[in-house]
Amino acid sequence: MFRDLDLDLHAGELAVLTGPSGSGRTSALLALAGRFRTSHGSLEPAARPALGLVRGVHEPDPMLTVAEHLGERLRLHRPLGWPTRSRRRAHRGLVARHAATLPVAPELLAGELDPLHRHLLMLRLALLADPDLIAIDDVDAGLTIDESVTLWAHLRGLADLGVAVLATAREVHHDLPDLTLELPK
Repeated sequence: MFRDLDLDLHAGELAVLTGPSGSGRTSALLALAGRFRTSHGSLEPAARPALGLVRGVHEPDPMLTVAEHLGERLRLHRPLGWPTRSRRRAHRGLVARHAATLPVAPELLAGELDPLHRHLLMLRLALLADPDLIAIDDVDAGLTIDESVTLWAHLRGLADLGVAVLATAREVHHDLPDLTLELPK
């Protein structure tokens, strides 16, 4: 799938794997995030990796709303114990606070989100795990130029917060990544 890949990514860095279709970008991304077993080489994985949008592997459920995704992920990472009225109220408040950081209505179904907003939702869900690495696939697929600029700026912002960000793209038209590795076909 891929070979001769040597990457050393640190906190606060944004790296991108580029290459043509079939070059193994997604497999390499998943391997570096500890989600794909390799048969050769060595890997020192991040302590707390999290996936953003990886089509066919890690996507939002199209039948759940944005708020439901946030609620489920918050329950997974921050269990509240047995539900009580005050805990349910606190949980709803936490969901609303995280939903307010997204530029979409919380009651919108994930299946109604455009590609940019699906990426932003999955990045928000990844951040709830307090990761030291976020891996995100195909950041240039299906986006307009303006949407692409917005997503790259968002990824740069995550890296500036101290999270290592590893992305894949067919090509990079921005100078935002700290490191670009091209995978041959």
